[in-house]
Amino acid sequence: MKYCSLDKHDKFSLNLDSSKFIGIYCCFFISLAFTIDSPSAERWIFTAVFAASSLLMFSWANEVKLMIKHLEGYRFYTLTTFALVPMVAVPWFFDVPFGITMTLTLLVGINCLIWPFVTVSEYEKNYTAIFGLMDA
Repeated sequence: MKYCSLDKHDKFSLNLDSSKFIGIYCCFFISLAFTIDSPSAERWIFTAVFAASSLLMFSWANEVKLMIKHLEGYRFYTLTTFALVPMVAVPWFFDVPFGITMTLTLLVGINCLIWPFVTVSEYEKNYTAIFGLMDA
């Protein structure tokens, strides 16, 4: 399997897109928990905007969707990341003990910080396997 080397601009662009998506996805669940805890029209509007933004950004991330489809380990890692985010948003607003809340927040925060780098690394390593030889 051929290893593809991306230039710095491509790596930065893919990292930035992944980071923006994870950030908006996290904001959606935090906003949703905050709105459920104390509802208001403005909070529902913010939640809807974050939901629409995360759906639009996920639809733009073709490389990530292809990686999820073709790479078993990356699929598990991505689904775990997406599942952990709501698990952190809920304890902050619903009186879960502080130690549990902080532990979950720390784990998810670290995971969300390294997720873009894992994405770029897996993309480079598996480029040929995912996209075939036509671009290589």
